[in-house]
Amino acid sequence: MFESGGIVYAATEQGLSISTDGGVTYTNYSSDQGLGSPGANDVYASGGQVYVATRSGGVSITSDGGASFTTYTTGEGLGSDRVQGVFASGSTVYAATSGGMSIGTLP
Repeated sequence: MFESGGIVYAATEQGLSISTDGGVTYTNYSSDQGLGSPGANDVYASGGQVYVATRSGGVSITSDGGASFTTYTTGEGLGSDRVQGVFASGSTVYAATSGGMSIGTLP
């Protein structure tokens, strides 16, 4: 779970849940909305971007509150599509995968 600017983000077995009212209600986002896989292991938010470590679909990133996601997988260089943790600093994204640590720079 991660909180930023009064918004609560939770990684769940069903995907990413976002609450804009301090955790009273949540909206869930899954692969139906473009998340890399239905389940999420970790979430990090910074500067209007939300980074989701998915269970089997790489790292999914949204900058519009979950309306759309861009997903990065082994095809873009991740060590594995199974991502346990994610963190970002500036345009650099760190992903803890089952294939080791992956570090990438977003355009």
